[in-house]
Amino acid sequence: MAVQTPHALLTIGSLMANAGRPWSTDASQPLRIDETAFADAYVLLQGLLPFCPPEAMDWNSIDLHDSMVARDDVVYCPCVYGYATYGESDMRQRLSFADFAGATAPFHAGSAIGGTAAGLSRFSARGDEATALLAFLLSAPVQDELIPSHHGQAALSSSWVGAENDKQFNGFFSNVARSMDTAWIRPRHPGYITFQNEAGRLVAQALREGTTAHTVAAAVREQAAGVRTLA
Repeated sequence: MAVQTPHALLTIGSLMANAGRPWSTDASQPLRIDETAFADAYVLLQGLLPFCPPEAMDWNSIDLHDSMVARDDVVYCPCVYGYATYGESDMRQRLSFADFAGATAPFHAGSAIGGTAAGLSRFSARGDEATALLAFLLSAPVQDELIPSHHGQAALSSSWVGAENDKQFNGFFSNVARSMDTAWIRPRHPGYITFQNEAGRLVAQALREGTTAHTVAAAVREQAAGVRTLA
């Protein structure tokens, strides 16, 4: 597993979504996190850690991918942000990918997406040019051809269903498609990322120290209560 903030926290969020008890995502309403569901997911994550190398406590998702490519003793991760380029042929060991491994049927459902994107600032002094750039970046030729040819992970669904792209990235797109279709989109409240970073550090430290599940859940829920809304 990748434990370093925010990965353990978001693994818990994914397990909660998989169990049908996700964090609330309506930015006009307070951010709500079910304390019991959080504690249950935390216990599941605690149960996986004895199977992990000690270094995992300091890994983010890129560290984990790098370790799987470089080492022969790290062979499986049930939940991590996926980077398709690790399936390319120039890797020491091409990684293969699969759907999210939840604890509740349907087991592939509930993985977390969202957070990395292209956006236009309302303070932009050159809005027309910025809009044109965004339109270029999101065009089919760029997404389907240019980005993959430079080891990038495209966003358009047309890029994901292309057989050549799928082959280039060792089946990444087809193998995780069900999880993408049933994913939980992270909250987009104002200040959410600050909460995610702080709560992520709290969870990572709790896992290192063996803090009890309900103690951690209560602390994270208290932090969530301070997240602003759009209302």
